[in-house]
Amino acid sequence: MVFSKGEILVNLELVLGWVILKQFYGKGIFL
Repeated sequence: MVFSKGEILVNLELVLGWVILKQFYGKGIFL
């Protein structure tokens, strides 16, 4: 699979954003 630099950056932002949201809401629920 070949991705352009722009597509890779967008994918990384989506993944990082999803992980951060999961951690944020997870802490909120457990706290």
